[in-house]
Amino acid sequence: MSCTTVTESFTFDTNILIYSISSTDIRKHEIAKRLVSRHASSRHPIVLQMLNEFYFATTRKRLIDASIAAAIINDALSVLPVTAASTEDLRIAMQWNQQHGLQFFDALLVATARRAGCRTFYTEDMQSGRSVDGITLCNPFLLTPEELETHLS
Repeated sequence: MSCTTVTESFTFDTNILIYSISSTDIRKHEIAKRLVSRHASSRHPIVLQMLNEFYFATTRKRLIDASIAAAIINDALSVLPVTAASTEDLRIAMQWNQQHGLQFFDALLVATARRAGCRTFYTEDMQSGRSVDGITLCNPFLLTPEELETHLS
């Protein structure tokens, strides 16, 4: 299923950032690198929870050295607007978990991203093309090359 073209602010899930630094799956690595690069150059918001998860996952799985993970996060913190979850995001995440069946921490990421002004949330883990209260979930790895180009242009 395809997603609408990104014309407004977007952000992404932890797995997208991990794929951007891990070349175990070359196709996903290349797509994620391009998406993260476009995100950074456009200075779209990033969710603090995603950075927390990135550090934990990459160091626990020993994908990269802790100092490299920290440097990636510090770079992001220095150039991108970072949004932390609020109490209202928590309430919305619990509601979405109950009403829409989203995993709680995924719902919290999406709720925080929505409050930060994002209209598209790139993720591999949620139902691509689904819209939840004004934010569209999109799996960039399911896009055709033409759709991906449209999203990245």
